[in-house]
Amino acid sequence: MRAGKPSLPALRPISKPQPPGDGFMTELSLVEGETRLTKQVDDLRNDKPLAARWKCVPVLLESCSPKDDFYLYGLGTFAVSEKARSVIASLAGDRVEFLPIEVVGIRTDDDGPVEKFSRSDRRKLYIVRPLELASLSEASRFSDLGAVVMVSRYAFKWDDVSDRHWFRASGSDETLVSDQLRIALEKGGLKGAQFQKAIKYGLAGQGPATASRGVAPPPMPPDFDELPKMRRVTKALWQNWVDHWNWVCDVIDSRGGDVVERPKIAKPLSKQKLAALKRKMGMAMPSEFEDVLTNYSSRVSLYWYLEDEQTEVLPEALHGLMGGVDALWDVAILPEMASAARNHASSGWLAFRDGLRGRLPFINVGNGDVIAFDMRHGTSNCPIVYLSHENDATEHDKQLAPNFIDFVTRWSYLGGLAVESCNLGLFYDKRAKRLNVSGSNARRWRKWLETGK
Repeated sequence: MRAGKPSLPALRPISKPQPPGDGFMTELSLVEGETRLTKQVDDLRNDKPLAARWKCVPVLLESCSPKDDFYLYGLGTFAVSEKARSVIASLAGDRVEFLPIEVVGIRTDDDGPVEKFSRSDRRKLYIVRPLELASLSEASRFSDLGAVVMVSRYAFKWDDVSDRHWFRASGSDETLVSDQLRIALEKGGLKGAQFQKAIKYGLAGQGPATASRGVAPPPMPPDFDELPKMRRVTKALWQNWVDHWNWVCDVIDSRGGDVVERPKIAKPLSKQKLAALKRKMGMAMPSEFEDVLTNYSSRVSLYWYLEDEQTEVLPEALHGLMGGVDALWDVAILPEMASAARNHASSGWLAFRDGLRGRLPFINVGNGDVIAFDMRHGTSNCPIVYLSHENDATEHDKQLAPNFIDFVTRWSYLGGLAVESCNLGLFYDKRAKRLNVSGSNARRWRKWLETGK
């Protein structure tokens, strides 16, 4: 990562695994007759510290495991075990307070009797109460579900989330945790919590060493000049691709663009399924591509869109750039593509003439063109070529990269652009025959992605 750029915090809602049936399940309730404590429980929803005057509250378990580490105590409020409290406190510090409660019995159904615990079996839990709710910025979005309005997109100022690990946002009942805390809780083997997928959110305002509306990028890919020498995708490089795909969608969303589809990454193929696919195709595949299909993913797609006015600060040539593709690769279309390559003069592919001989298309551009592996000189380190169905003299049979790894790394660094020749051509180096990540258009485009300026 470039010096001075902070990491964009990953946040996830924490919830309870849902039981069969519908409705909200509260797992802890006040013991009947404890009306003197009702007022302080009601105060849980305000924004003033309560620990100094809080009295331990006796509660009942409601149809749940007495050995869990997380319990729901009202809408969006959690009580946790001593072990969980220790982990949360180590990261959240003084941004949360812990209010003790004591489990004195259990009720197994709504109308059933209460089984009271002996004093030695009683268990102390702690309500985790975030202090100072994080303010949502004007870029947040809400979904009106009738009786309930939910946050569909969170947007925060940097200072409100950069060092938070367990918190709520104003106007939301969800409890959010950082990935750093999630990992610590999971490593501790704590039970009773469910961490949802990372929320869709953006940053607003200026944070340390970031420009206004900036979204911190992932680390830089490996040395671009080394990519043509690579024969396999490393785990670190794969993660860098994925991070860039997710990052550009976060950026486009924060700029008011339309993220039609966030990255979808299908499971890899088994060795047996790869062998069956190759039999169906009737031809070989580049070894570096086989490696990705079996170790990382059998299909990748993402798609975003910007209006011209959203990129008006950019040079006119970059206005209206589109991003993503129906499938960057997809094993489902490879048999048809392979058939076209074998029978390059067959109906439906006549426009390519001999352009498909010795090539394996793997990206259907969407306008009739394809992007293919050039396997005329072997099945390792195969160049990537653009094939125009109109035999456009300037675009047809143009080499886009010396190999698959170089193409995908540069394409990802440039924000997962739509793969039509008009888009890729803005970032093309004719001399090097590959995407240019350091030219004036690329620098201007990356600056806008990183800073909004």
